[in-house]
Amino acid sequence: MLRWTVWTYQEGEGWSPDQQLPLNLSDFGPSLAGGSSLDCVFAGAKGDSRLYLTRYDHINGWIVAQALPNHYSAAAPAVARYQNKLYCVHRGGKDDEQLWWATYGDQGSGVNEWSADQSFPAHKSSTTPALAVFQDKLYCVHRGAVDDAQMYWTCWDGSSWSADRPVGGWTSSHAPALAVYRDTRRQPCLVCVHRLDDGSLNLIRFTGSDWRPGLNDYPTTLPGKTAKAPALAVFGGDLHCVQRGNGDDKNLYISTMVQGSHSWYGPLRMGESVASAEGASLTVYRAPDGTKDQLFCMHRGV
Repeated sequence: MLRWTVWTYQEGEGWSPDQQLPLNLSDFGPSLAGGSSLDCVFAGAKGDSRLYLTRYDHINGWIVAQALPNHYSAAAPAVARYQNKLYCVHRGGKDDEQLWWATYGDQGSGVNEWSADQSFPAHKSSTTPALAVFQDKLYCVHRGAVDDAQMYWTCWDGSSWSADRPVGGWTSSHAPALAVYRDTRRQPCLVCVHRLDDGSLNLIRFTGSDWRPGLNDYPTTLPGKTAKAPALAVFGGDLHCVQRGNGDDKNLYISTMVQGSHSWYGPLRMGESVASAEGASLTVYRAPDGTKDQLFCMHRGV
């Protein structure tokens, strides 16, 4: 069953107790997108590879999840908001490692609905991709298919996806995570955190032209190790990474790079009952009647 917790950026406030999303089951981790609304897309459980969408209502809570019309995935999807639409990128169902994409919004009928799934030109992955908006384009970073651990990147300019290109020589044993941050010279960059074979997490950045290790003076390796994919978000000006423990440790931990510092703080356990068999998802959202941003974390149970 999916669960969620929230953190309000205020001294003395921590993570709220984990809450369940009734009737929302997934074999994989969910994917969150904040902004104008708080949306969650996830694949089903127990052989159900259909994708589902649930949305948070600040009065009534999470609405009943609705299945996407004809969209399937054998791993968690990735979602991001771009040009007033919700974009979803995912690998196919069962043995289909082709990457697919669809959008949720006004497709021309005057009502919000999902577009049909469209396949990428020649982009494949065995696991979950990562999405982020950087320099007015939607970037997708993903691991290769089958035994290809090389990471690749492509971007959507509003009309087409670019050809897949290698992310330098970097590899990943699980799905990567993306966020837009600033390096030590205050220059915006696309940050990617990915898992190495030994469970450690590595940080690289994209400047708009090439991929480079670390954030200038910042270390490239994050503290702690994980058995699954990490999650990234910028909240309160700081860069946050949520990771599941390594090996049999299913607790969720958070590490933070405080803006202007040169090191990571953590990892700190997120709560006594906050645990997951898979990776988590992070996003920032402020309810229509809210006065401050909140950091939302969603994950499946153990």
